[in-house]
Amino acid sequence: MPKRIQRTAKAIEAAGLKLFAASPVDAVAIDDIVKEADVSKGSFYNHYVDKSALLDSIVTYVRAGLEAQVNAANMDVGDPAVRIARAISVYAQHALDEPASTRVLIRVETTGVKMENLLNQGLIGDVSKGMAEQRFSICSLEAGVLMVAGITRIIVARISERPESSDARPLTLQMCAMLLHGFGVGQSEAQAIATKSVQFVMG
Repeated sequence: MPKRIQRTAKAIEAAGLKLFAASPVDAVAIDDIVKEADVSKGSFYNHYVDKSALLDSIVTYVRAGLEAQVNAANMDVGDPAVRIARAISVYAQHALDEPASTRVLIRVETTGVKMENLLNQGLIGDVSKGMAEQRFSICSLEAGVLMVAGITRIIVARISERPESSDARPLTLQMCAMLLHGFGVGQSEAQAIATKSVQFVMG
């Protein structure tokens, strides 16, 4: 792809990210996006069929980057309890570092978790393994996946509201420990896993 076209696409995506983070998606018009990006409307349609396509591209890019960080944090980690706690911590740290893209994720991910989405396969695999190994005691795979996704969303929403606050790490630790204990991990072990995971990822 020519560099000029790449620059145009990046400008449109940066403008979309900024505007979607600041306002509800329905309140952002394509005219707003092209004005912010300083490109023509024709240039927008050369890259995206509509606003939803741009939003999907932004969300997929952010989620893919987060999942890559999760995979790196969980390299050589086999315990699904630790893997989930570290994954949640990665998302929490992202909310601290990148509140704008976090707000975009929160705005669009309100309809639940699609089990068939490739970006959710890591979480599904961890919950499934925990159940198979009797590490977790939960009623169904879907319930476990939704619980992790819901807790993660609550954490990042809270952090993105107040990224300057010192509450992010203790909140993440407490919520991770509560989740793991709810999955059947002993209370003291759940607390220890959560503490080490938050320290490993968030410092």
